[in-house]
Amino acid sequence: MKSSVYFGGILFLASCAAPIEQQTSFVPSASVYSASFSESGKSFSIPAHEPIVADVVVRPDFFAMNFAVRTSGKTSDEALAKAKEEVDAIGKKVSAIAGNETTVRPCGFRSEQLSESSSKAIVDGVVEVPLNTSTDYWARAGMMSKIDALVSPPAKPEKAATGEEDISYVGLSAPRFLVRDAEKYRAELMTKWVARAKAFSEAAGGGLRFVRCETPGAITQSPISFEELALSLRMACQLDAGT
Repeated sequence: MKSSVYFGGILFLASCAAPIEQQTSFVPSASVYSASFSESGKSFSIPAHEPIVADVVVRPDFFAMNFAVRTSGKTSDEALAKAKEEVDAIGKKVSAIAGNETTVRPCGFRSEQLSESSSKAIVDGVVEVPLNTSTDYWARAGMMSKIDALVSPPAKPEKAATGEEDISYVGLSAPRFLVRDAEKYRAELMTKWVARAKAFSEAAGGGLRFVRCETPGAITQSPISFEELALSLRMACQLDAGT
């Protein structure tokens, strides 16, 4: 008689906070950089950092920020040209803070023809910035304070003298801290999972063997801070107990 049990799991359980996808909001200005935010309270509070339960925690080696631009023009070509200027400006502003290795990758585009003499262009994409592994916490904190100032909400702009048509809308999300090559940690993640599975088998009295294992999926990255990133790998097998 045989019996079998399901053994699986994810190698990451908790972090300071669950990752939240940033929702970019638009603020009118001749050239404004902003992102979704909540008003901070007047009282000072200490973050409640929960213990990190993860098999592999690494230091991020780059961060990414989403951006979106909406511009107006008398023609679609004019609106698109203005959008390109705004995207170039994003790259220059981030490069001035983080260095010349900043990469700006436009991804999406949509054009809106409002009338014969009015058109809009909407461009979105990602800004990627490498993080030098040799820099310490304080150097990274200094860079992040400047990046935060770049994406924080500015003062409410005055309406352009020529009207709504000349106003550009630009949104930039908060950074997401990641590693470029997560695959180099796959062997370590799998080794630790197997060690746990073997420990479970031994605790059950031995004699259990792996059967019907699922192919491991992609490695999941769960940012904790600009100093810590938890990696997870979902693996699942059945442990078969023969009589």
